[in-house]
Amino acid sequence: MHQRQPDPWRACAVVFALTVIISILAVVAALAALDPYDTSRFGNSAFWRGRIDDDRTSRGRDPLFNAAIIGNSRSALIEPAVLDRGTGLHFVSLVIYGSQPIEELAVLRYFIGHHPDAGAVVIGLDDAWCKRQLQSGLGREFPHRLYEDGIFGYLAQLYTFRTVQRAWRARRSVDARADGFQDYEPAFRAAGQDAIEVARQKLPVIRPGGLWHEKLKPLYPALSQLTDVFAKMSASTAVVLAWVPVHISGLPLPNSTPAELLAACQSAYAAVAAARPRTEIINWWLDRPENRVDGNFYDQGHYRRSIAVALDDDITAKLVSARAASEPGGP
Repeated sequence: MHQRQPDPWRACAVVFALTVIISILAVVAALAALDPYDTSRFGNSAFWRGRIDDDRTSRGRDPLFNAAIIGNSRSALIEPAVLDRGTGLHFVSLVIYGSQPIEELAVLRYFIGHHPDAGAVVIGLDDAWCKRQLQSGLGREFPHRLYEDGIFGYLAQLYTFRTVQRAWRARRSVDARADGFQDYEPAFRAAGQDAIEVARQKLPVIRPGGLWHEKLKPLYPALSQLTDVFAKMSASTAVVLAWVPVHISGLPLPNSTPAELLAACQSAYAAVAAARPRTEIINWWLDRPENRVDGNFYDQGHYRRSIAVALDDDITAKLVSARAASEPGGP
């Protein structure tokens, strides 16, 4: 009987496939051991501590902090050190530039998951929290898997070119402040964007009146998800919802439909704040004297230090008030 000869090509293909699989598993295992995003899923790795933290996973779980600031670049000038001095807490800024509520809620859940007894949380709000659909502001740039509980999703996130890029960039970059504070003012100055003449060119002369808020309806998925997060938070955690400052050119005209829609949205958030213990709300997203001064802004949504100082003071006062309030059933 003729004996069938082994197929050398098939053997080579099998060896190649096994080599690839083993190599992938080895790389993933090495990355998991290094834990470059410092999520502590497989223990602590001091070598990479805080090195890749564009997404705030390292600072978001850091036990040195017991309070957090959540938001996008419009909340970037809320300074942790100022809130620390006024409250006695230890704040970390988990602000992510370009983020939308869908990303900010993920960061909030992550922080609360690692700090179930957090002292306080400050959440920066803007008109994106009023939209009828939750949309990502960062797309694939935001790694949702880092914030999820599933191990396999996290491992899949590790085995990406994005992780290698960020690891290399973090290795060569200067570490940011330990509390995560990101001051955008130096970047505006370096780009020559701090001159009042330049800022005024970015501020529309005509305020929105007709279709500006056509996407705002009395249905706020961001608020619904925020309410769900509140239900899982400790009642002792103080919360400040801060409508961040906006230039008057970004506000709808009085008595217009957009103005009514915006007011309805802000009222909905105020109602949720009123229903939760130790929760306060601040509103700078309205017509007030400071928001009419062009020199207080770099553009429509990015304010200068002059406003940031006043905003920090308002937030601090609200935090002190919220923390002083009794819990339900208390004295």
